[in-house]
Amino acid sequence: MAPAVLRLLKFTTKVGLAGGAVYVAYDQGLLGSGSQGEAALQKAKAALPPAVKEWTNYFGWQLPATPKLDFSLCDSWNWGVQKSIAALSVAPTRACDLCTSGWSEAQYQGLEDYKMSQQEIELTEVKYGIKRARMWVLDK
Repeated sequence: MAPAVLRLLKFTTKVGLAGGAVYVAYDQGLLGSGSQGEAALQKAKAALPPAVKEWTNYFGWQLPATPKLDFSLCDSWNWGVQKSIAALSVAPTRACDLCTSGWSEAQYQGLEDYKMSQQEIELTEVKYGIKRARMWVLDK
């Protein structure tokens, strides 16, 4: 009975944390458009340093200064979307080109396997007899 209750407690805790994280992300605008996400990032940039400073003073820690980042979330998001869509748009053509080149390479490789030099034919004639060598070349 106790293991079942503990498993249920663990599960409800995980679901509660996940649900709370989704609620906070939605409430702060992280699940909205790119401009809403950038606004939430700016709000977090403004609120985080004072909170970290307060906690470091409370515990007596000394942290290095945070670097200043000049980063646009909208531009990065759009760049990733554009690259993904561009790759998807050329995928059928690229797949056709690769199949065509692979097929022609397989055919060329097959022809190279079937070609025998004059020296190989003579060695085969000696080893198997002339009739056997010519049949082998014709069979291939």
